[in-house]
Amino acid sequence: MLTDRVLVLSWVYRDSYYLPEPWFYPPELSIRAIQIVENPGAFLDRNIFVFDNVLQRA
Repeated sequence: MLTDRVLVLSWVYRDSYYLPEPWFYPPELSIRAIQIVENPGAFLDRNIFVFDNVLQRA
């Protein structure tokens, strides 16, 4: 599957890659609302909550 010009392999859609409980990084409660809003869609689908720049390099 091609998503945003990136080839996505089928194994990433296996159930084992979806977390049953939400995971936040960093885990501070005070920033969770921001993480929920800024979270990249693919991470949201997998119950992973991070900032939108998590994959950017310096």
